[in-house]
Amino acid sequence: MGDKSVTLKDVAKAAKVSISTVSRVIRDYEYINDETKEKVQQTIRRLNYEPNADARRLKYGRTYTIGFIFPDISNPFFSNALKAAYNYIQSSEYAHYELLFYNTDGNPAREKKALEFFVGRQMEGIIIASSGSQMIIDHVGQIIKEKNIAFVAMDNKLGDLDIDLVTSDNHIGAYQLTNHLLDLDHTAIAVITGPMNESSSIERLSGFQAAFNDRAIPLDTSLVFHGEWTKDSGAEAMREVLRKRSDVTAVFGFNNSMSMGALTVLKNKNLAVPDDIALVSFDDVEYGDLLNPALTSTSTSWYELGRVSTQLLLEKVAKGNKAPSRLIRLPLEIIIRESCGFNKSSRLFN
Repeated sequence: MGDKSVTLKDVAKAAKVSISTVSRVIRDYEYINDETKEKVQQTIRRLNYEPNADARRLKYGRTYTIGFIFPDISNPFFSNALKAAYNYIQSSEYAHYELLFYNTDGNPAREKKALEFFVGRQMEGIIIASSGSQMIIDHVGQIIKEKNIAFVAMDNKLGDLDIDLVTSDNHIGAYQLTNHLLDLDHTAIAVITGPMNESSSIERLSGFQAAFNDRAIPLDTSLVFHGEWTKDSGAEAMREVLRKRSDVTAVFGFNNSMSMGALTVLKNKNLAVPDDIALVSFDDVEYGDLLNPALTSTSTSWYELGRVSTQLLLEKVAKGNKAPSRLIRLPLEIIIRESCGFNKSSRLFN
């Protein structure tokens, strides 16, 4: 059996290759030349390194697995975050870890089921992009009390739980987008929020309101409409805007899916964007520059969100889940395109 003190990093150093090369040899990946493969295998035997995760689990009570819970694998942002998590693991000293994921459709009951599944699998750490419901906050809090499982929240804060959070700068992004619409003389701006129990939605609405406050422009709260982060909910909110407020000149969707739902309704109603109603979005749409019109939006690297979340989680696991919690807000940029009524593309950096 392998020596507990020998790590993948030790093997890489002794063989004078990268950690990812050792991992690929262990996993029998293609495109590794025979000389390198033999050198790594000899080093593994010489150091008595045991690469089998199940054997290590039996000997040391470890599973070397982490979980990733998110609401929508079909959304390119979450699939990019998942890809980043996997790539980070493969290229780091944690390449012996396995990554499992669970798609919840943003349903708190499915989130709880995912948590129970991962706890049952004895995950050492979990990244969760959650709906932020009180049931999930309470459930995660109970797990933290009873189990030595590290947690990192991604995008959305889980109440007052003392866990790492990696998110974008929601307040500033919404503030800058709203200011841009105000600069273009839009004041009757309808906003489509996400669920108001989620920190990302709360912070975006705060930024929207702050832009009005700083210009001493009264904010009409009847222009605030609510969605559920989905394209269908954005479409329904847009239909409600059109039914209730004929004076609206601009719409701000709080995520890409809802903004696309709003755009679909506007086109079906033969309303031209931006000539009849301007539209901006928090979170860019994949190929948003190719839409007609191209969509003005914030842009945050969800790949970086996934990478940083995974790095924080594995660092916490390595320290026995004893490291202090951290809040990391990743920078974003504002991409100005045609949908807001501005006739020239540009970028505003946070």
